[in-house]
Amino acid sequence: MLIGTKVCLGPVLTEDAPKLLNWQNSLGLCHINGAYRPCDQARFDDWFFGIAKDNSRVVFSIRRQGDLQLLGYLQIVDIHPVHRTGELGILIGNADQQGQGNGQEALSLAITFCWRDLNLQRLSLCVVGENPRAIHVYQKSGFVMEGLRRRAAYVNSSYVDVTLMGLLRGSP
Repeated sequence: MLIGTKVCLGPVLTEDAPKLLNWQNSLGLCHINGAYRPCDQARFDDWFFGIAKDNSRVVFSIRRQGDLQLLGYLQIVDIHPVHRTGELGILIGNADQQGQGNGQEALSLAITFCWRDLNLQRLSLCVVGENPRAIHVYQKSGFVMEGLRRRAAYVNSSYVDVTLMGLLRGSP
C-alpha cells in the first residue's frame, strides 16, 4: 500500500465492485472523461476481473487515510516494457471528496510508484474537453501540455478538444 497524509493507494477489493460499477455508469463522471456509454455487468466484470491478468495495467483504489473509505481509483495503462512508458487516468468518484487535494496526493503517490517500482521514464495522460481544475492538478504535479487534438471527442452532444500532457522522469 502506498500511504500519503490524506489518501492511500492500494488494491481494488471485491467489495469495491458495486461502487466502481456505479461510478462507471454515472453520467456526470463519464462526461468528465469522454462520451457516456452504459456499462453492463458483463463488461464491468471483464474489466474488474481482468485487472490482475493484464501486465500492461496497474489499478489502485484511492482510499481516505484513517477510515479507508473508497474515494476513487487510479489506473496506469498501456505500460510498455521496452519504451518504459505508461498512461495515467484518475477518478475521484465521490463529489464531496473532489477539490480537496485527494486526487493531487494520489497522483503524486502514483508518479513515485511509476518511477521507483515500474521503472518508467515517461507518463502521459489526456484531458477531455474543458477541465481547468484537472489541468491545474496535472501541471502542479509536473505534467506539461504537449499538444491538442482539436474536436477529437464527442461528449454530451458536442465535439470537444483533447489536451495531451506528459511527464518525463527527472523533469523539474
